[in-house]
Amino acid sequence: MERRDFLKAGCGYCGALVTISVLGPLLDGCKPSDLIFHAEVANKSISVPIEKFAEKKYLIIRNSNIDFDLLLVKDIDNTFHALAMQCTHRQQPLVVTSTGLICNEHGSRFDLDGNVTQDPATRPLQKFTTQVVGPNVLIHIT
Repeated sequence: MERRDFLKAGCGYCGALVTISVLGPLLDGCKPSDLIFHAEVANKSISVPIEKFAEKKYLIIRNSNIDFDLLLVKDIDNTFHALAMQCTHRQQPLVVTSTGLICNEHGSRFDLDGNVTQDPATRPLQKFTTQVVGPNVLIHIT
């Protein structure tokens, strides 16, 4: 191996190591699995332990029998509201961000209250009634 090739390879490996050591811890806190709660439906409701919100503002609620995920949001006054993560423009799944929800198909955006903030969607997201019962939040999906 020539000196030039050796230096290129060595610098490449060092750069990769530095990138991994710097970005690794930053990305570790962003694990999507930390935001997903797999729930069962019982009596047309989903029960979510309030303790899941210890350091989170929202959770994605997933159930294999429901076509789209739900977003359960903890409000400032410690109440909760739930939204369907389904775009009202063309019924596509939504992606959640720290400020709202985005439809990757046509670019519609919604705030965390379900209101449209960017077209082409014109209707707010479907909302579900929530109720705090003991240590749990119930999402009524009827």
